[in-house]
Amino acid sequence: MKVLLLNPLYLQPCGEKYERYFIRSGSRWPHSGVKLKGASAHYLPFPFSLGYAAACLKAASFEVLAFDAVALNMPQAVLLQQIAGIKPEVVFFEFTTITFSRDICLAKKIKELTGATIVIGGAHAAYFAAEIIREHKFIDFIIRGNYENILTQLMKTLEGQYPAEIAGVVHSVDGEVVDNGYPLDRDRFEELRLPLRDIFPSHDRPDPTVYWDGFCQLRPALQIQSSRGCKYRCSFCLNARQEGKSSRYQAACVQEVCDDIQTAVQKYQIREFYFDDDDFVQDLEHVDRIFELLRKRKQPIKWSGMASFSDLTHQTIQRLAGYGCIGLKLGIESANSQVLKGMHKAIDFKSVAGIITCCRRCGIKTQLTFSLGFLDEMPDDLKRTIAYARSLDADSIQVSIATPLPGTEFFEIAQANNRLTNADWEEYDAKRTSVIILSGFDRQTLGSIRRAFVRGWFIHKALSFTWWLRHLPIVLRTLKGWGPSFFFKQLTATYIDESKNS
Repeated sequence: MKVLLLNPLYLQPCGEKYERYFIRSGSRWPHSGVKLKGASAHYLPFPFSLGYAAACLKAASFEVLAFDAVALNMPQAVLLQQIAGIKPEVVFFEFTTITFSRDICLAKKIKELTGATIVIGGAHAAYFAAEIIREHKFIDFIIRGNYENILTQLMKTLEGQYPAEIAGVVHSVDGEVVDNGYPLDRDRFEELRLPLRDIFPSHDRPDPTVYWDGFCQLRPALQIQSSRGCKYRCSFCLNARQEGKSSRYQAACVQEVCDDIQTAVQKYQIREFYFDDDDFVQDLEHVDRIFELLRKRKQPIKWSGMASFSDLTHQTIQRLAGYGCIGLKLGIESANSQVLKGMHKAIDFKSVAGIITCCRRCGIKTQLTFSLGFLDEMPDDLKRTIAYARSLDADSIQVSIATPLPGTEFFEIAQANNRLTNADWEEYDAKRTSVIILSGFDRQTLGSIRRAFVRGWFIHKALSFTWWLRHLPIVLRTLKGWGPSFFFKQLTATYIDESKNS
């Protein structure tokens, strides 16, 4: 049976020179970006779940093909031509909140074009599974939760090798919705096969080095996962609170992680690894085991990853630097402790500045993440957060709009308190505007406040001679690691995205 995995690209004109696109599979928060027409996206997350699913399908002897149209910059018309030529028997892709209406249209077109069995997944599809199956007859199956193994089980069912009903699968029989609930929490992340990278971004043009996180400082870089889940339970996190989807921390097999790293170095000459775990350093023993094994294998690496301030001490930072760490993304979200309490996030503000300073002294680049427009926030809270961000000595920032995606606790709270607007799903875009009824200010202004926040932070740092003096080693490392041409291309693309995405 031939199974095709997709990550579709949707384009929307933004004037004569630019176009909006949507970052989907692989991203923790689906959002839009703006780029020059015909240009590639400047941020491309590797679609890990599709990669794991591909590995499971291949191990079960299915023919598995893939098109990551976002990474390929492949318009929908071209994608449909490719699909027609392949004639797949099963097509799978994830639905996201901001692309829901577009996903529905694409699924219908594929069904009409090929007659293939249409299977979908993703948090939005899982949350509204019964409704989607009832209203859209061309969608055959919806998989809830982590779909990697379940998709393979479903393929075996279609071949008559597996029981008819599978936990986690929703479908229709004789016009009636059959809901098998959420999958049993028995799939262990450590038992998943390594993601099948060699069919991405497409099976006929494999090159996993096209995936890129602009936080990395060396090229080529490779995104990798060594764990799944997080011990923290932030209310806005799509990974943390999905009903029926395990959010408990699960570490991958250390030997397989190290095998993945060594293979990537040998095969693709990778110079930096980005650990795209929910929180890479939440289990330091796991981190120790990875780098102790790499040391035994005489395979030193440079790496970056995501972390929480709650995990870090000065001693821990020095330890990570000794392992080759050159970058950490750290979440703050708000400078108001009460707002943080409402989202179940704890920050010891007394230690933040010292941790950032320690990272800089150890040669570790820092990026701080902030979100604007939580339920309890007032205009003064936003001003306090903006001022606080400027006061910290970080290398870069990421600012989003607090968006209650279906499946999160944040969505449930906002809905229960009648704080959601009647916005279309496409407006659930954390780069553009708020969908929450806020107190004290107009939600429509949050997009401009976000852009002003980012622009003001960069201008404030750019005009500071002492900031440049302190951070020059990291700037020079990035310039050398990227090369001047790519460096300025990325700066231009980032500027376009931040200035035109409204």
